Amino acid sequence: MKKKYIANKCIVEENCLGQFCLHHIKTRGSGGSDSENNQMPLCAKHHTEVHKIGLNTFAKKYRKVEIFLKRTHEFDNFINKWLANFESCEKNQEFDLSQHVSTNL
Repeated sequence: MKKKYIANKCIVEENCLGQFCLHHIKTRGSGGSDSENNQMPLCAKHHTEVHKIGLNTFAKKYRKVEIFLKRTHEFDNFINKWLANFESCEKNQEFDLSQHVSTNL
């Protein structure tokens, strides 16, 4: 049986009460995974809200969510670039980390 409620705090408000769950940023039906980078912790109230109004509107309403999504997106972009350049790194060509990570977070 899949364990659904495994988060212990809500990203929107730290003092939310009740059950917590991990919301998929990209749905599994759209090819999203169960990885940590594709999930954000929400209380039941905010989880219901994100499904009602959509992720983009939800992120615009809550600054913490917008920041979280930006960091997750930048991390995913970095990993994808790193993987694409992994072969050239193996051939002793350097991969300049500073070109792929924002220092504005």
